[in-house]
This record gives sequence, C-alpha cells and structure tokens, in this order.
Amino acid sequence: MFSCANSVSNPLPTKFRTATAALLLAGTLGFATAPAMAAVPAGPHITITGSGEVQAKPDAAVLSLQLRAEEPTSLAAKQSVDARVNDLLAGLERFGVDTADVSASSLFTSQHVQHTRDGENQLVGYRARRTLTITLKDITKLNDFMDFALGVEVNEINNIQLTASNAAELEAQALAQAVENAKQQGRHLAESFDAELGSVYSINTGHTASRFAYGQHEMRAVRADAATPGQYLEETITFNATINVVFNLITD
Repeated sequence: MFSCANSVSNPLPTKFRTATAALLLAGTLGFATAPAMAAVPAGPHITITGSGEVQAKPDAAVLSLQLRAEEPTSLAAKQSVDARVNDLLAGLERFGVDTADVSASSLFTSQHVQHTRDGENQLVGYRARRTLTITLKDITKLNDFMDFALGVEVNEINNIQLTASNAAELEAQALAQAVENAKQQGRHLAESFDAELGSVYSINTGHTASRFAYGQHEMRAVRADAATPGQYLEETITFNATINVVFNLITD
C-alpha cells in the first residue's frame, strides 16, 4: 500500500520544468506591460515636452519667528516667552496682520544640564521655546516688521519665504505658455520631416513654483532707533510649468 500524495507520475525532466516556468513568466510579464505600451499610438507620432516660465515680484512674505528663554525654573522660562509672544501679537495690527495670518506652535520646555569634570550631570536651568509663523501681506512693511520683532526680543527670524498673492493665476499663465510651446515645437519638428502635426493622443502635465527667500537672520541685539534701515535686494519668484504631449503625425 502506498500514498498517492507521495507518488509522482512521469515527472518532467529538469530542463523542461525550467523552460515551462520561463514561458509562464514571460507570458505574465508581457500581459502586465500591455497597458503601458498603450501610452503611445501604434502609428506615426511625436512626443513633445513644452515648458513655460513666468516671473513676478513678490507682494507678501511668510516669516518663521522663534522665541527662547532660559531661567532658573521652568515656570519662569515659560512666562518669559509668553510675555514676549504677547508683546509681538499686540503689535501685529499696525502691519495689517490679523489672527488668521498667525500660526503658533505649542510651548516646548526642557532642562539645561551640563556635564561636570567629575562626570556628573548638573542642572543649570530650564529652557522654553516657541515658534510662530507670520504671514505679512504687504511686503513693503517687511523691514519695519523685522525691526519690530527685534524690539520685542524675538531671538531668530528664520526662512523668510517670499510669495505672490496671485500665485494661482501666475501658475496658470506658465502652464498656458507650456501648452503653446509644445504646439510650436510639434509643428516645427513635423514640418521639418515633411509631415503634419495631427491630433493630440495624450497629455501629461506637471508644474512647480520656485520661491526665493532672503535666508536666515539670527538676531542677537536690538537695532538702535537711529540706525539706517537695512537694504534688501528685490527678489523675484519664478513659476515654471512643463507639459508632455503625444501628437499623432499625418505623413500622407
């Protein structure tokens, strides 16, 4: 008596089993890639990448402000930061900034520990930190606002991001330029090869906006009232757009 589960009837030689597996794998891959091959037409066609660019002057700025304190107690450090945050918020109205233009992080506190020569940890104080993000809708007030921030003892102004209030419109203009650029390239290349640009087979778009910032400014002291205001180079924002188009070609 024997078990059917353990018996093999006429097994295929190893080389045939390998060949069969290879054929099955090839058939599976061919079937899976069929949709990808449909991305271009079977007949004569041309693939074009069009590009567009629009530059504009920024009219707004987003600033990240950080306030820090170190005191003998955690409560004292928190109160020091809170007092300066309140002074900052109280003066925002004259710069056209309302509560919707302010995003404040939670307060973060920690111990400040130093290592002594004896290898021990010594508590020297407590630190508190808070970060605020301010959207300044009138960029002409940027320098005055930074002076004001220094006046209420903001420790750091990081990542001044220049923006445009009509960014969506500018992005649309850049995309329209990319479309026209793709058409012009397609017509020129088709005519160069004695063909005619046909209908659009597929379109793939993607556009990005590049924003330039002043960089990072760490504030260590408040400027004197009589100091000459800082001068900043006028920046521009460049909106780039690209579009990939597959055109059919008419060759007759």
